[in-house]
Amino acid sequence: MILGAAIYSGRAIGSIKGVMPIHVGALFLGATLVVGLGSVFFGYMSDRLGRLRMMSIGGVTGVAIGLMILAALLLMGVNPIIAVAASAPFIFMASAVVPSILALTGDEALISMRGGSAMGLYSLVLGFGMGGLGSILGSYSYVKLGLGGIALLALLVFIMAFIFYAILRAILLKK
Repeated sequence: MILGAAIYSGRAIGSIKGVMPIHVGALFLGATLVVGLGSVFFGYMSDRLGRLRMMSIGGVTGVAIGLMILAALLLMGVNPIIAVAASAPFIFMASAVVPSILALTGDEALISMRGGSAMGLYSLVLGFGMGGLGSILGSYSYVKLGLGGIALLALLVFIMAFIFYAILRAILLKK
């Protein structure tokens, strides 16, 4: 859902007076490069230090702090380019989440499901959240609160996912 909202933000940024499509393209190209390089780096680190450790470092620290900074700056009306630049180091850290989740999914899936079934389920959840709910809620948040609304939505989704994760983890540890 966070990725779907982020993808919608390109349209939102493009609607700002004085912002040209080349600016939006450069911003997204830069963000893709940062997240892509981070995914490669943190994927390697996930192999060395462990999946959960990298998810904790990237997820808790990177996503939480990055989204708090981004949401606060955008809700205060700071230029989106400056807001993204200020949160970029944490967004880089957040790129640890996806390769760690993929690797953990492969590690934890039953051997009979490692090939297609587990990744198919992961793709279904990713597509539903990103392409469906993220886009719908991202556009709604933008209409109600502007660009800051999209970042605030992403932060709320992250907090809800973290709470859900903590509850599931507690349940599994009791067994």
